Amino acid sequence: RSMGAALMRALEDGTLLRSGDPEADRRWLLISTEFSLHAIRNPEVARLLVEHEKRGRAALAELIDQALRSIDREPAIPLAELTRMVVAVTEGAHLQALTEQAAHGTTQQRADSAMITLLDYLTAPTRPMTPARSKVAKQRGSIDR
Repeated sequence: RSMGAALMRALEDGTLLRSGDPEADRRWLLISTEFSLHAIRNPEVARLLVEHEKRGRAALAELIDQALRSIDREPAIPLAELTRMVVAVTEGAHLQALTEQAAHGTTQQRADSAMITLLDYLTAPTRPMTPARSKVAKQRGSIDR
C-alpha cells in the first residue's frame, strides 16, 4: 500500500518520468526528441521506436493501475489511453519548459499542475463491487476467491 501511495505521489508531481537530476533530464529529453524526429523520417526506425514505447507504456500502465488501486481510484477511460496522456502531458510540459528556459532563462513548471488536473478528471473513485462486477472480475482473474 505504501508503494502505491508513493507511486501516486510521484505521478501527481510528475517525478515518475524524471530522474531528479534536471540536467540529465534535459539531455535525455533532447536526445529522445531528436531520435523521435529521426524515426519520423525513417519508417524502419519508427517501427522499432513504436514497439519500444509500447513496452514502456505497458510498464507505466501497471504502475499507474497499482497506484490508483492503492487509493481506491480507477481510470475513467481505458488505462492505455490514460497512460498515453500521462506520457504526453509530461513530455509536452517538459519541452515547453525547456523552450521557455532557452528563451527567457526561466520557466514556469506546468507538468505538476497539468498532471494533477489530468488525474483528477480522468480517474474516479472505485465503484463498489456489485455481484455482476464480481462475476466479471472473477472471469478476468482480477480477484481471487
